[in-house]
Amino acid sequence: MAEKIEDGLETDKQAVGSKSCVYYIKWVDVEGVEYAVVMQNENGPCPLLAVINVLLLRGQITLPCGSTEVSEKKLLQFVADCILRLKPKDIDEAELPNYEQNLSDVLALIPSLPKGLDVNIHFTGVKRFEYTPACALFDILNIPLMHGWIIDKADQELCGLHLILDISSK
Repeated sequence: MAEKIEDGLETDKQAVGSKSCVYYIKWVDVEGVEYAVVMQNENGPCPLLAVINVLLLRGQITLPCGSTEVSEKKLLQFVADCILRLKPKDIDEAELPNYEQNLSDVLALIPSLPKGLDVNIHFTGVKRFEYTPACALFDILNIPLMHGWIIDKADQELCGLHLILDISSK
């Protein structure tokens, strides 16, 4: 298992003054084990919380037991640290330039995680996406990415499925 990232979490006094940059933590008991779940502070997309909560549940990052809030800045740092720590040790020399480009692209999009990511879906399957830096983020962290935009085969003609498939495959 990957080494854990732990946080001394002295509350970020600067971030606490600005509540939009602070996320509350809920503690849940699962079969006698306490897990932190970082809660959304506003409605809307937040891939940051999706990523953070997966990493917390996997035990790849930890928060001090009983902590009640964490700054956005700290969460972004956790994601960046985890990405850098997860570099494959046995990567082939031929694949290294591609991996390094993906890593660079992913690190550049980290600041956008609190607001959302642009992904281009394909309507032919729940795991079908145009490969972009947003998809690379989930790949590097080994987090499956799925969507629910599938056209029912019974409605193919109604929806003009052939046109949608043509558009989504380009």
